[in-house]
Amino acid sequence: MRIAFVTPYDTGDVTQASGTGYHIAHALTDNGFDLVRIGSLRYQLNPINIAHHLFNRFVLRKNDHAHRNTGFLKHFARQVARRVKESDVELVVGSGGLPLAYLEVDLPIVLWTDCTFASLVNYYSKWCNLSRRTLRDGQAAEQSLFDRCDWVIMTSQWAADSAVNDYHFDPDRITIIPRGANLPDLRTWEETSPLIDARSPECCRLLFAGIYWKRKRGDLVLEAARILNERGIPTELTIIGCDEKATGPLPDFARNLGYVSKATPEGRRRFAEVLGSSHFLVLPTRADCTPIVLCEANAFGVPSISTHTGAVPSVVHDGRNGLLVDVDAPASEYADRIAEYVTDPDRYTTLCRTSFEEYETRLNWKISGQRAAEVLRKIPTLPQRRAHPTE
Repeated sequence: MRIAFVTPYDTGDVTQASGTGYHIAHALTDNGFDLVRIGSLRYQLNPINIAHHLFNRFVLRKNDHAHRNTGFLKHFARQVARRVKESDVELVVGSGGLPLAYLEVDLPIVLWTDCTFASLVNYYSKWCNLSRRTLRDGQAAEQSLFDRCDWVIMTSQWAADSAVNDYHFDPDRITIIPRGANLPDLRTWEETSPLIDARSPECCRLLFAGIYWKRKRGDLVLEAARILNERGIPTELTIIGCDEKATGPLPDFARNLGYVSKATPEGRRRFAEVLGSSHFLVLPTRADCTPIVLCEANAFGVPSISTHTGAVPSVVHDGRNGLLVDVDAPASEYADRIAEYVTDPDRYTTLCRTSFEEYETRLNWKISGQRAAEVLRKIPTLPQRRAHPTE
């Protein structure tokens, strides 16, 4: 099947969108699809849109998302429509909905995403205190998007529920498929098992991986590590992704490696080395759509401890491939849960094994691609869900 794969950015660049579009594209081609990549879309530089954005941002002190403007999105849609028409494809698949919101094509449309506009409002900090026009245009564009789609692939139940409840999308036309670990190769148990065996019982090694120190609450991880040390459980914390300004001065038991790029062989080697030697990935995030690093941790047999928020519970199943606590849980609760396992080697090893099994059977791009391929191949045989609205 020949399909158009649509993103605003270049899917050949693994650094864009955390590598998600890059890996989806490869997962689709690996499953036999003839992929026409439509990306690197041109932004519309409309003076009126820019003026409204600046007024809302600096005068009204509102968060304003200029890329949700109707004219901006129609500019995207026209570019996509033209390139689809030239490509002789049977199906349009979009990773993210912005280029599809006002797309006019006489073809089935499939959205593959991890959130909706409504699910983000008042969730992430930059989605709080939104300008009136962002709320108006954003909701209108998202409803237009779901009115156009014939099928939706969501990465979590949280996102799927929003599509149904906020945009009245048919739940029978939603498939939930987790995203995979953004790693260059599929890992095997033979590669991962020795890493688990090599983890020192003398020192608990924790890892915090993320750019957003405040939102993902790195300070709470620091506090949990301090508590474990005070309880007589020697603990070290490694931080990846944050600059020193975000973390501030660190205690002796913590080190900050800064940003480690998985786009380079050296970066991938460094990331694998640190992750593989860690006992737990700790991610006390307050808001997350699809934290890919949770999948990556499982690929190395590393369980995660994270929160009941957003898409996290669709990735981490408590007691199976990690541990979940309430969003407002204190650092002492993280320390308690971690201590339960690191002081019981057999229990910890079992959790590591089942963590890898979740990666092997659910949280890798090979499995995600196979499941998506099953969905996509049946779409052209179905009656189209909607007639495209006219603007």
